[in-house]
Amino acid sequence: IITKAHHEKFCIYNLKYDIMIGEYEFNYGDDHGATICFGNQFYNENDLFPLLYSSAAYNQQNCIYVYRLHKVNDEYKLTRVQTIKLPSLELTEQHYPNMMIDNEKELMYVWGYKKATNGLDEENVITFSTYKLPRFINRVEIEVVELTMDDMISKFTIPNYQTSQSGFYRNGYIYKYYL
Repeated sequence: IITKAHHEKFCIYNLKYDIMIGEYEFNYGDDHGATICFGNQFYNENDLFPLLYSSAAYNQQNCIYVYRLHKVNDEYKLTRVQTIKLPSLELTEQHYPNMMIDNEKELMYVWGYKKATNGLDEENVITFSTYKLPRFINRVEIEVVELTMDDMISKFTIPNYQTSQSGFYRNGYIYKYYL
């Protein structure tokens, strides 16, 4: 199963059988869905899909949203269950934040531009940081987890390549797409 984001819509594909399982839309106006990926924790042990992580990619939110994709009356429904608030943009230097998940090590990689502009600029590097992936606990209301700079495990930069959206983590490597 793989996810593909296009603004507020995404699709889930079964690569084994080469079929699209469905197309979904974030029904929350504050989620751009710039980068989405599945974690390895399930909301409910009977759910078919693990929790889905989505970066809002807007400076105003500065957070990662976590969703449950579950079946309701023969249709899959997307429900927000957790909000992970990132440390301030000024401290992290990660404007327009995106993320990806390392399920094996239970880490979350967050990246964004050093400055609040996304044009090509040698000084406007892309800053990556690593956090322990917050576990989902609350099943009653939308859980809010606030990360601080003390939660940051590491930080590094790469040159600016015009866009910071999309990518995935696999076998110790971060793969980024540049449009």
